[in-house]
Amino acid sequence: MHLADYDVVVVGAGHNGLIAAAYLARAGLRVAVLERRANLGGAAGTVELWPGHRADLGASAHVVFKQTGIAEELGLAEHGLEYLEFDPMYVAMFPDGTAIHFWRDLDRTCESIARVSPEDAEAYRRFVRTWAPVAPFFLDLFTSPASLPAAAGHLWAQLRRGGPGAIELVTGLASSPRALLRKYFRDPRLQAALAFSASQTGVPGDTAGAGATLLWWAMSHAWGNPAPRGGSGALADALNRKLAALGATVLPGEPARSVRRTADGVEVETDGGMLSARAVVMATHLKTTLRLLGDALPARAAARLGAVPLGNGCGVTLHLATDGLPTYPALPDGGADAHRAVQFFCPSPEHLDRAHADFLAGRPPREPAVAITSATAFDPTRAPPGRHVLALWAQWYPYALADGRGWDDIADAETERILDVVAAYAPGLRKSIRERRFSSPVVMERELDLARANLMHLPMTPDRLLTSRPAWGYADYRLAPRIYATGASTHPGGGVMGVSGRLAADAVLADLGGPSAAGAA
Repeated sequence: MHLADYDVVVVGAGHNGLIAAAYLARAGLRVAVLERRANLGGAAGTVELWPGHRADLGASAHVVFKQTGIAEELGLAEHGLEYLEFDPMYVAMFPDGTAIHFWRDLDRTCESIARVSPEDAEAYRRFVRTWAPVAPFFLDLFTSPASLPAAAGHLWAQLRRGGPGAIELVTGLASSPRALLRKYFRDPRLQAALAFSASQTGVPGDTAGAGATLLWWAMSHAWGNPAPRGGSGALADALNRKLAALGATVLPGEPARSVRRTADGVEVETDGGMLSARAVVMATHLKTTLRLLGDALPARAAARLGAVPLGNGCGVTLHLATDGLPTYPALPDGGADAHRAVQFFCPSPEHLDRAHADFLAGRPPREPAVAITSATAFDPTRAPPGRHVLALWAQWYPYALADGRGWDDIADAETERILDVVAAYAPGLRKSIRERRFSSPVVMERELDLARANLMHLPMTPDRLLTSRPAWGYADYRLAPRIYATGASTHPGGGVMGVSGRLAADAVLADLGGPSAAGAA
C-alpha cells in the first residue's frame, strides 16, 4: 500500500534530519520525516525518565549551533526555542580542595585560575587572546561544504586577518591536545580541566592533528555555553512545530524498514506501507544507513562506506533524580555557583591517561573522570518543585569488554564507582538520590542508534574530518543518485551544530531544483 507521494523522505528525526526537512519544506517541497522512536531529537533529545523529570539523553549544550544562524533563518524562537546560559560554564574541582571556575567573563576566569596558579592565569589569558581570533576560521570551516581547497582558503584568510602567526597557527592545529597543554600551562590542575573537556569528543589527548579540540576552548568566552530551556530536545520540539507550520509530515514511532531506488526516485518501506519520493535523506548512523539501503547503494559505495571504522565507545551516562543539588563543602556556599556549571572531577592529566589506558585494555576505568550537568539549577522546568535531575558523564568506557563480561553484569558496580568519585567532593549526594538510571555503551547503542556507543558516530580524528567524512568521495552528502545523508556521520561531524542538515538540504535542492537552504524564503 502506498501511503503518500513526497518530494523528499527524511529517515531519522535527530536535529540534523529535522533541520534538513525544515529547509526543504521551506523551499516548497513536500517532505515527510520518519522516526523509529516516539521521541524526536535523537542523541540531542530530551525524555521524561521519571514523572516530571526531563533528562537529556546526550548533548546538553548547543555552543556551535547558536553561532550558525540556523535558528534565526528558520525562525525557531517563534516556535518556542529559548536559550539559557551555563555561567560559570565549567567548575573543575580537585582533591586538595581547590577549584577553578571558568566564567564566560575572561577576567573572572583568570582571577579563579590565579588562586590556583598565578603563572597560569596569565598564560590562560594569552592562550585565549591568541586563539579566540581563530573562531571565524573554525566557524567558516565547519559551516561550509567539505573542501580541501576551501579549507586552505579559510586558513589563508585567517592569516591575513592578523591572527596567530602562520607557524604558530599551523603548529597548533597539527599538535596534539596534550602537547598544546604542556606548551601553554604548568599546573596539572588546569591542564586536567582543559584535557578532560577536549577528550569528550572521543579523541585521545595524544592524537596528533587534534589540537583543534583544545583550541575550541578559547572560543568559549565569546560563544558561551548555551542550553535550551526545557532541555536539549526543545530544539527538536521547535523544529517539529516549524515543520507542522510548513505543512510537512512528521511520523514518530514509524521506522523505515528499507529503501530502494525506482526509475524516477525512491521508495521507503515502513510498517504502515510504502512512501514514494523523488529523493531520500538518510539522517541515521552510517551503519544503519547501509543496512536500510541494502542493494539501493552501488557496490563500490557500499564497500567504501562499510569499511569506515566505528570506534569503541567513549563513556557512560548516569542519570539521577534527587531531592537536592550536590553540596561541595570545599566551595563557598556549598558550591552554589558550581551548580550552574558543568562540574568536572579529573585530578590530573595522568588520571585521564590511566583511564584511557584501561579503555584501550578493554576494561572500565578504575579511576573514571566524571562530569556533572545539573541544569535544573537554572532551568526548573526540567523537574518537579524541590527535585532535580543530574546527568553524570564518566570517561573512558569501552563498548567491548575484554574479559567477556556483559554490561548488565557490571552496571551496578560501575554506578557505585562513579558515585564514589563524586561523593569524595559531595559527601551527601547519595542520601539525596531518589532514582538512578545507568546507560552503558550497550544501552546507548540500542536506544540512540549509536553503533558501538560512539556519540560522534565515527571517530572525530583528523583522518575522519572534512573530505574524509564519512569517506573520501562521499563528503558532499550524496551517497548515490537520489540518496543523500546527513547527521553526525557526515561533515562536520558530531555535536549539536545543525550544519550537516542545512548543507544536505542544499545538496538536495541543487539536484532537484530550487533555491539554496540559506536563500529559500
